[in-house]
Amino acid sequence: MALTRFITDRGGHHCLYRVGYRNVIDKGVQLNKDGIETHLMMEHSDMVPSKRITFLMMVVKLIVEMVRMKLEGSEEGIGSLIRDLDEPLESVELRMNILSGPRFAKTKGIQAIKEFRNYIEGQSVRGRTWRTWVDTPEAD
Repeated sequence: MALTRFITDRGGHHCLYRVGYRNVIDKGVQLNKDGIETHLMMEHSDMVPSKRITFLMMVVKLIVEMVRMKLEGSEEGIGSLIRDLDEPLESVELRMNILSGPRFAKTKGIQAIKEFRNYIEGQSVRGRTWRTWVDTPEAD
């Protein structure tokens, strides 16, 4: 949860949600409607929709930060802003190929997820996120 700590230490909020560009945008829109300012949503494939659906604002903010640092006499680059961001202990993305006809793909996918949930039942879950983070014993 290093990324969550990194974001919250700077006054931000971290909301992990379902994978999928449209899901991420919809969640950001819903959070904004609920009064939770959500200016940046990031999908795992590195697609980054912003509240204004433009990359320009992020680039401008980075340039402004670079100028601010230069005016303050800093010799460091913007990389110093994430110096204390810990690397994750593990980072694995698993994607399943569902080997059935398209007609049954959704059913097979739901079945696989149910079986996985049964497999991890009793494991401890960490963090307050919309995704599930699971502590599992060392692999055999």
